[in-house]
Amino acid sequence: GDLVSIENLGDASRVITNQGLDVVLNNSNDVDEENRGLMLVNPAFGRVDFEWADFQRVDFAPIPEGFLPGRSAWADLGTLRGSVTVDGGNRSGEIVFDVDEQRSVDILDGVLGNSRAYVPFHRITSIERGAGQSTVTLHDGTTWTLSRQRDVSDSNSGIVVKSGDQREYFRWDTVSSIRFEAP
Repeated sequence: GDLVSIENLGDASRVITNQGLDVVLNNSNDVDEENRGLMLVNPAFGRVDFEWADFQRVDFAPIPEGFLPGRSAWADLGTLRGSVTVDGGNRSGEIVFDVDEQRSVDILDGVLGNSRAYVPFHRITSIERGAGQSTVTLHDGTTWTLSRQRDVSDSNSGIVVKSGDQREYFRWDTVSSIRFEAP
């Protein structure tokens, strides 16, 4: 609570405190390359776990009242719904993503650079499948290219679209894009 910022200098860190102290610290895994990284949580996109090598600087600020969602924000927001563009056209209805995520509160995970992102589906507008990766667009317009995790790579098990009593399964390599309805 007394820190204003931490800047990664590789084998040390520059630390500035609320009292104006500006020091370079080293020889501790809190402030050097032995650090296991940082976690950034934001209601707009979920969570990103940064590797120390990807981390450059953090500036701390008080968290406004109500900024972080409480337990009630994670109440059931319903099933995933939207449209899937596949080789044979478009299909709309309830979506089961990677044959296991079907609720708006479920999490899509992927690697962003060397960091790992965890994004609740209710924050995602669309997913565009690419070669071994996917472009994920969030409701605020932010676009991330995620890779190296099952959800966003060629290891994805596919998509099921439910419309009424009908269910259709599509292999991931036949999916071009998915657009999600807001929950």
